Amino acid sequence: MNHETTEGLIPAYALGALDAGEIDLLKTHLKGCVSCRALLTDYQAIGSDLLFAVPTVATPVGLGEDLRRRIRSAPTPAGSRFTWSGFLRKPAFAFAALAVSLALLLVTNLYWAGRMSRVEQQAALLTGLSQAQAIPLQADTPTNYASGVLYVHKGARTALLCVYDLLPLPNNKIYQAWLIQGERRDNAGVFQVTAQGFGILLLNASRPLEEYDALGITVEPAAGSLIPTSPHVIGGSL
Repeated sequence: MNHETTEGLIPAYALGALDAGEIDLLKTHLKGCVSCRALLTDYQAIGSDLLFAVPTVATPVGLGEDLRRRIRSAPTPAGSRFTWSGFLRKPAFAFAALAVSLALLLVTNLYWAGRMSRVEQQAALLTGLSQAQAIPLQADTPTNYASGVLYVHKGARTALLCVYDLLPLPNNKIYQAWLIQGERRDNAGVFQVTAQGFGILLLNASRPLEEYDALGITVEPAAGSLIPTSPHVIGGSL
């Protein structure tokens, strides 16, 4: 793979949109290309902003079962041979589908009403993200290509953490962020990463972040830990 082709993959990689084969090829190229590594850092910062621009919505609990229950309860005339194509054309199913659609609309509106305060908080954070200090986080070993960026404003107790190329963990493990001051380690939150190694965390501190010396990320049991129980995988000075 030549330099121009690899460079064209970087925007998609920053957003976690490459397949496994492309990721391997790009990582091999990045090991020996300083300019592409610098370009990737820029795109990762942009990608982090885009991923926070629209909050994700989980499917309301029970919606799928409600739909299946309505389908099962739709009557089928006695003596007729059941077919899915015929069933989907029946007025009873059309009414059930309409009812489910209206229910979904109502649940979605109620769901978003309950989320507005959180959405507004994230919007306020995004408004000033471009003015935030971007603190790079790196791995300690040359064979670990994981990295991250911590976006923080002067005097703030809240920051946005974005990590890249961390190994996905089994269900009984989780990543935990720690704010470090001398021998003190304050829990800053837990998170998981995607299959591509991307993860985000909106961390909150009990005091201004500039009072801490550094930030580190460790692998911990799924419930989290009171103190770090493993060496940090990436970190950086604050």
